[in-house]
Amino acid sequence: MKVKIGTKVEVCSEEEGYGGAWFEGSVIGFGNGRKKRTFFVRYEKFVAEDLNGEALVEEVCLKNMRPIPPYKRMPKNLSAGIAVEALDSDCWWRGFIITRFRSPFSGEELFQVYFPDTRTIKAYPRSDLRPAQEWIRGKWRPLLCS
Repeated sequence: MKVKIGTKVEVCSEEEGYGGAWFEGSVIGFGNGRKKRTFFVRYEKFVAEDLNGEALVEEVCLKNMRPIPPYKRMPKNLSAGIAVEALDSDCWWRGFIITRFRSPFSGEELFQVYFPDTRTIKAYPRSDLRPAQEWIRGKWRPLLCS
């Protein structure tokens, strides 16, 4: 991945409780990593508590970054086992659809998604889902279930 100042990226967190979550940000500088390529990333939707609400900036290893995935339309017939990423708490979480149903309150179609990294299940509308893709050797590839 070629990275320059201003590149929009997603960063995978290594913090406890955030495994498998991708946070959107922009590269604002080159890091100080000696053996690993690192970059300073300003997150789009997170603020640093100790900096009076300014955008959070972190030094990130290249291995934990990927470009923003290209838009892919969700298939019309979503079924159990399809790999997705769900937008939750301002980041994208990787999971697998386990079932779909209609909300008894709104009638809206919802999809229950299982998240293996956190071992949780939560329901989402189609608008909060995107197809899961992996950035492999400079190309986007669909994530397939095994």
